[in-house]
Amino acid sequence: FTVLAHIVIHIYMWRSWCYVSSIQDGTCGVLMQSATQEGIAQEQIVLNSWMVHWQQRLTAAICAMTTLAGGLGALYFHLIKDRVEGDVS
Repeated sequence: FTVLAHIVIHIYMWRSWCYVSSIQDGTCGVLMQSATQEGIAQEQIVLNSWMVHWQQRLTAAICAMTTLAGGLGALYFHLIKDRVEGDVS
């Protein structure tokens, strides 16, 4: 999932987004000018930038939840290993 997100961000959406902090402080002007020349609306760049921002945050959250779920599964198994039939050691 993470690899697909990075492929979409860095290849498919090439030169159609910038970091949200760059939009707010005005350092994204060169991208805005080149996008206008290529026919991409500035509103689309802002929308893409917010989509990339949330996609990166959700990818990090999914990785954290996956790690947490694996850890909880191991803890649960450790708690009930005496009840499991067969050799668990």
